[in-house]
Amino acid sequence: MSPVTLVDPRDIVLPSHDDDPVGAGAGYAFGGPVGRHARLGAHPFWTPLRVLLVFTFLTIGLAWAQKAACRDPFSWTKEHQYTRLCYSDVTALYYAEGLNTGETPYVDHPVEYPVVIGGVMWLASGAARSLPYVSDSHEAEAFFDITAMILAACLMLVVVLTAKTARRRPWDAAMVALAPAMVVHAYTNWDLLAAAAMALAVHAWSRRWLVPAGIWIAVGTSTKLYPALMLAVLLPLCLRAGKLSAWAKTAAAAGLAFAVINLPIYLAANSFRPTPQGRFAIDASGENAWSRFWVLNKQRPADWDSLWFMLQRNLVNATDGTQLFVKLLVGLTAIAAIGLMVWATLVMVGRTSDATRWLFAAMLLALALVAWRGGFASHGLTLMRRVFGHDAHTDFQFDPGNPVTPADLNAGVFWLTVAVLISVMALAWDAPRRPRLPQLLFLAVAGFLLVNKVDSPQYVIWLIPLAVLARPRWRPFLVWQFAELAVLVTRFYFFVGNDKPGQGIEYMGFGLAIVVRDIALAVFMGLVVRDIYRPDLDVVRRDDVDDPAGGVLDGSVDQVALGVQLAPATGRPAYS
Repeated sequence: MSPVTLVDPRDIVLPSHDDDPVGAGAGYAFGGPVGRHARLGAHPFWTPLRVLLVFTFLTIGLAWAQKAACRDPFSWTKEHQYTRLCYSDVTALYYAEGLNTGETPYVDHPVEYPVVIGGVMWLASGAARSLPYVSDSHEAEAFFDITAMILAACLMLVVVLTAKTARRRPWDAAMVALAPAMVVHAYTNWDLLAAAAMALAVHAWSRRWLVPAGIWIAVGTSTKLYPALMLAVLLPLCLRAGKLSAWAKTAAAAGLAFAVINLPIYLAANSFRPTPQGRFAIDASGENAWSRFWVLNKQRPADWDSLWFMLQRNLVNATDGTQLFVKLLVGLTAIAAIGLMVWATLVMVGRTSDATRWLFAAMLLALALVAWRGGFASHGLTLMRRVFGHDAHTDFQFDPGNPVTPADLNAGVFWLTVAVLISVMALAWDAPRRPRLPQLLFLAVAGFLLVNKVDSPQYVIWLIPLAVLARPRWRPFLVWQFAELAVLVTRFYFFVGNDKPGQGIEYMGFGLAIVVRDIALAVFMGLVVRDIYRPDLDVVRRDDVDDPAGGVLDGSVDQVALGVQLAPATGRPAYS
């Protein structure tokens, strides 16, 4: 028998000894807190990772059971997919994307997703159609099951990598494995593919594998767009730590890998034009199928779950008094966003040398020129009047035969996204101690979703692993998670009422759930910001830990960056 390796209790944070009341309280269900003289690591099989995988299998099983009633698309009658809360794009798109007839994505039909999802759809559909003893009427169910297995593997990978990235706090990954929103959204769409790529990128960076980190960022961006935000977040952190070469290497690897993944598909893809029947026909003068994802996101209106849609709807349907209130609220929000951008810019510029200030001025001038040439500046003055003066799903509705680009809406989303990213970058400079990578990454992605015109419920999968690494506290996490569940329930029953007036619920109930969800997320973000400005409250940084996910940043003192010397003791700039 091989000797048993014991684990020093100081090398791992135990939930039952943590000050999180939820995590510590859950320990009583398994016998109470671990004793002072417990032989940790003595069991040869039940390691933390294996226990976490058991939790993940539980979530996977519940997620499949929750969607099982909708595996057969022919059963979607009488609002079945909404009343049972089991709607899934995986099932719906099997026929909508021509997968049932063997069409190859981008070659025979333009797919509304980037190439990684298109490739997974094609492989899963081919496997479903080649299975023996599966009739044509049950191919969609086989396609869902095969896709579910792929996504289940992605969830297991996300949980394992979250535990490994957390280092001394592997049990924090239980928040990912047992997240309530993961149960209802794991199989709603292919978002777990992107979450797995992001987890691989963060883990690779944490191990100082710069080129693999860049490759996985490219894979994630070729799945869903948001992993590209990791490069924007890493830039100010690397500048502050004097590790700009590491960022450049990662960014170069990401750019090259993105080209390698996407260029062959772009060259092999056919061009299509929309038909009056809502389908697409091959036409050399049409739109390249690879660009369908980008064009569709440019042309689509404000989605049901976004604050943009809520404000537009309220302005159209409200009384004069309510319209005045909403207009005032919108105006104050716009002023706050502009003020935030100015403050963030001043923070970064004010802590640099004279030469760097000229560099910032040149960059701002270039940005202004791009905004002017791109038409964003001309839209700025009329944004409030024109965007919020139209119903989100009438004038801005996308018609395949007559596409209309909601330019004002896109301008608003663009500038608010810029404000979010600049604020996150400024936070990296202004904090008394360099923030941890997951903290800024969570804030960037969450802020991006809050100001975006599309915030589908399943996008919560993007945030869960980042939230756990940013602030592994159960209580605010669960409040936010149950608010996400409320959005799903009210959304589907609003759809019932929208399709069949007199049934389901009115928009007010759905809109209230959206507001509560966004407030819960904003509070979680605020707690992360508080931890950044009060590092003593950051539970990850206890016991002199810096940034387990930081990679080359972990343990680095602030260096001369952009002409300013940052003192290692306080992180505040010391001008020479």
